[in-house]
Amino acid sequence: MVAALKGTHAALEERFHAEVSLPAGYELGDWERFAREQLRHTEAWEHVHVQDDEVSEQVHTPELDEQRAVLSLLKVAEYVASRNGSQLIDSVKFALLLTEYGIKDPETLKAGLLLGTANGHDRVIAKEFGNEVASILRGLDAPFPSVATNAKANRIRLGKHLHELRKLQWGTLSSPEDIEEFRTLLERTRGVRKILSGSHPPLEEALDDVFGGQVRLASGELTPASLESVEDAEFWH
Repeated sequence: MVAALKGTHAALEERFHAEVSLPAGYELGDWERFAREQLRHTEAWEHVHVQDDEVSEQVHTPELDEQRAVLSLLKVAEYVASRNGSQLIDSVKFALLLTEYGIKDPETLKAGLLLGTANGHDRVIAKEFGNEVASILRGLDAPFPSVATNAKANRIRLGKHLHELRKLQWGTLSSPEDIEEFRTLLERTRGVRKILSGSHPPLEEALDDVFGGQVRLASGELTPASLESVEDAEFWH
């Protein structure tokens, strides 16, 4: 279309080319190179459509896989923002925690982002993000964790307990309700940690660090993060 209208309005044409030109030094990615090759051999303008399987056969590299994973995670983040905007920041922090402890699998990270916002039984989730993501979320619905259940769901479960405990541990237990919440979560997490032993050692070790760490009370006092210490804290008296 631009070529057909060449000479119509010099100023607009110059502005158009300035807007769409690539930045100096920019290198085309695999998807862009593939699209460019399609256009180069197309006499008339056609919509460039790239099939996943077609690209997989012709341009399959670790870099392309990483690009796809990033785009799919951004799509999930967009979904979370549209459904539960206030949850997005915490969901992203949780996903980052998972990567911090060696979990880089895109499907696990997507399920982690969706946790608390989406239901694995919702057909939309399977359609938009794949059957595996939906299966992981369904695995998290089980009331009692087991090493026999979905391994990726178990990693998310361990990570979620670590995430929630740390938020309380690194904050301040400023009320009886905060202390009770921490005590209950600590007790439940110890049970989950024991049941899922061996599911993901880095997360388990991080949980052990929390168990052996300290929490800050409203008085500013640091007390060991153990059930006995929290229960005996001066706040209760």
